[in-house]
Amino acid sequence: MPLTSLLMLGSAFLMVALFGLLIPLLVVGSQRSPVFGVGVVGALHLVDTWFVGALALPLGLAVTPFDFAFVVLALATMARARQLPLDDRIVRLWLGACVVWFALFAIGAVLHKTKAGVEYRPFFYLSVGVTYMLSFRIDPAAARRVLGNIALFACGTLLIAMYRWGMDALSPGLHYWQESPGQFNWRVINAQQTFILVALLLTGLSATMNRSRDITGAWWLLTPAFFLAVVALQHRTNWVVLVAAAMVLLAVQRSRAGSRKALTVALLLGMLAVVAAGSMLGGFGESIQNSVAEPFKQKSTINWRFDSWREVIRSWATGGPAVWPFGFPFGNGWRRFIESSGQTGLFWEVSPHSFYVTTLARGGIVALGLVVTSLCLAASRHLRRQGGGIQPWPDAALMVTLLAAQSIFFITYSIIPVATLFLGLTLGTAVRPQRSEAPAVRRQPGWRLDAEAA
Repeated sequence: MPLTSLLMLGSAFLMVALFGLLIPLLVVGSQRSPVFGVGVVGALHLVDTWFVGALALPLGLAVTPFDFAFVVLALATMARARQLPLDDRIVRLWLGACVVWFALFAIGAVLHKTKAGVEYRPFFYLSVGVTYMLSFRIDPAAARRVLGNIALFACGTLLIAMYRWGMDALSPGLHYWQESPGQFNWRVINAQQTFILVALLLTGLSATMNRSRDITGAWWLLTPAFFLAVVALQHRTNWVVLVAAAMVLLAVQRSRAGSRKALTVALLLGMLAVVAAGSMLGGFGESIQNSVAEPFKQKSTINWRFDSWREVIRSWATGGPAVWPFGFPFGNGWRRFIESSGQTGLFWEVSPHSFYVTTLARGGIVALGLVVTSLCLAASRHLRRQGGGIQPWPDAALMVTLLAAQSIFFITYSIIPVATLFLGLTLGTAVRPQRSEAPAVRRQPGWRLDAEAA
């Protein structure tokens, strides 16, 4: 066996051993504070982004860095099970969906072995990430620390993108995931990894619309940087999510000063002016124009998605009453014929690129109904609280905005590991505390991006 292969194999097993030693410490830290748990997932998000999602250990099935992170959160959630506010409808609805997914995984594991685990993996992330956040009573100060922690990892994601742009400029032809060799690549990280920049951009817009001592000027610096990065990375779904969610924020936000809202609008217009000017520059402008025009082509990714969704829904619908309530077990596979793929159509086995369609096929009407109802109930509670007057930041308007962004992103993409924590934060802040409330989240030194860190 070559020396390089031996070194890689040894590194893999060394990593497993280190994680075996670290897991108890990580579980204890995650059990004490969501800030710590978010840090565990965020750190491995950066690892996954740096290695282009290719870092996996072959232990019977490919074990990814996120698997370790969410096993840690699962153990921490089990330790905190008694803190879950089970008297709240949102929590009960969410746990109902988790039970359906786990039951389908158990059935699929018997029928399809490890293939069921591969399909269930993103739903495991979602179930654990959201339930973990629901086990904490998160007040605005704790929410600021959680968002500040995520902002650190968003900055790391941005630095990775900038590094790749620089390397590609020096050595044209590098392609990090799907771009054509021999050309300068703007899309150096994928849409799922870019979503964290969108979410923090929306958070920055909300921060700049609030006049509060809890907010530092750091958001004024990060917001334009995140905006330019989201535009340059050219993921159309993220553009749609940003525009739609920003409209939700502007519609819901009750600013403490009218001038602050006007200033934010001016900031947005200034950003758009910068992009418009930049789009006139050679290669970047041509790349932007190609990204905008691509959905209107006959063989576009939009057509591929619609054909894919239609075939998955047709498969569920033709399954009859035995399939309609709960869908198919995990591991059943996604093989389907997509007419808009290739010259005359091709068979594909990838997931359908939509959380809602995937949930319909792996959870049926029951799981999809439970999830959508919990999202709508959380949005309704946040809107009622926002209508009640000015609140400490992050306020209900930001929570509704992040919930809207995640819900829109779910239309064309499935589950993102880091975004499960955003979803858990938005649902968790909508949950009504139990009569015997758990103690407030412990303060973690550092790892914040608010006035307390100054």
